[in-house]
Amino acid sequence: MSLQNDIIKTALLGTDKIQFQLPEELSDIKDGITTKQEDKEDAFLKSAAIAFIYEESGQEAKDSINTIPECPDDTREELSASTSQHLEDALLSKDEVFFEYLLTKTLEADKTVSSKLVPLLLNRAIEQKRKAEKLIAVCGKTGEWLCSLNPNWQRLTLKNEEQIDWETGSLEDRKLFLARLRTTDPDKALQLLQAVFEQENANNRAEFLEILEIGISVKDEAFLLEALKDKSKKVKEVALKLLQPLLGTEINNLYINYFLDAVSIREERSLLILKKKVIEIDPAVLPSDDLFRYGIEKVSSVKGVDDQLFWLSQILSFIDPSALAERYQISQDEWFKLSIEHKQISVFIPYLAAAAIRFRNKPLAKNLLAHEEAFREELLLILSEYERYEWYDKYLESRFPIILGLLLNDHYSIIPQQLAERVVKRLAVNPYVITQPIYTRLALSLPVGIKSFLSKYIEEGADDYQKRYFSNQASNMLRYIELREGLTF
Repeated sequence: MSLQNDIIKTALLGTDKIQFQLPEELSDIKDGITTKQEDKEDAFLKSAAIAFIYEESGQEAKDSINTIPECPDDTREELSASTSQHLEDALLSKDEVFFEYLLTKTLEADKTVSSKLVPLLLNRAIEQKRKAEKLIAVCGKTGEWLCSLNPNWQRLTLKNEEQIDWETGSLEDRKLFLARLRTTDPDKALQLLQAVFEQENANNRAEFLEILEIGISVKDEAFLLEALKDKSKKVKEVALKLLQPLLGTEINNLYINYFLDAVSIREERSLLILKKKVIEIDPAVLPSDDLFRYGIEKVSSVKGVDDQLFWLSQILSFIDPSALAERYQISQDEWFKLSIEHKQISVFIPYLAAAAIRFRNKPLAKNLLAHEEAFREELLLILSEYERYEWYDKYLESRFPIILGLLLNDHYSIIPQQLAERVVKRLAVNPYVITQPIYTRLALSLPVGIKSFLSKYIEEGADDYQKRYFSNQASNMLRYIELREGLTF
């Protein structure tokens, strides 16, 4: 063992600082190496090779018993041979878009890949950790079996803290593990983070803290309040960001109570007979210093907006709209109507949008989307896929890149024919607005009925560079639509 240690020491420190020496009994060989050496490194490498052979010589061979378990049978069906071939071709040709599509559809069909493909996919899982879970899933029992035999693949199947070395694991591995644990057992994840938090550097502490957003609850308040005292500004910012909208906590209650004290809803006469509700703000109600200590900016940064309205607007983004409407005993639609009827509507809109997104409030999101100035992509993500189509139609022209990105979802939903034709027409006018991979991705979501519509673009524009470019893209999209049609899972 001492020879091995000397070799390692020389390799680490370099041959200029230390020179590995063979034992005396190998002096003849040592002299021969010294005589013929090209340089110190050459002598070291040759001496190290001789030393390893010398240590192993004369030892009795160790008994070896084959204990490799048999690969269990898979209960799931295997992917069809033709589609399996497409998957292999896409993998080897680096057609990432089509490969991802085939992988997703294989999972949806609850099929496994052929054993021939399993090693390739496990290697891909090592390279692309974000896709590892999907890749392992399609490998079935064969994948699990191979992972148990190969140390390089074994870490792909780690599922609990006993199987991960927190001290030596990479940051990404630990974050992934903590996120999974937070999903399955939030309390246990919190306990783990509490135990290791002080040992981590500031950047790590901030990144681990962000993971607490998964399954966050009032149970996390005490730990987050402690994190507010951290030396790192970044850590304190993350802790405050998590605490501000957390219903039932000291900070959120502070926000709500000030808002309710300062803002009331009263009735006023309209046209002498009619009564209508209006928002009234009491300028005499001032907040405590804690309000500003917990993240509310003290001086208005919006031109023409006084400090108090600026405070209330900020607070509005941290209060669940449904909880606020309930406190005022009105509907959410009515609360929104009163908010936008306020004389300084432009101040409220972005904060109402932030609240709708933060609390995934569907009624508020729909109300906001009806106003062009309130549009935000995240508002659409609150709605179901079916509910979004109304807004896709409304905003396709003015927000084309955003709408196209949402249409190309992870489920590969087929775009309705009429909307698909509008997308193709828009791209024909400006074909450079998206890249080649996006054209391929679009093809995998286009309806079969659009083939004849695409064909018109393939046949035109031989003398026009832009039209010729789109003609090539249309041809490529048509090829992928037909490829998709021929697949069986």
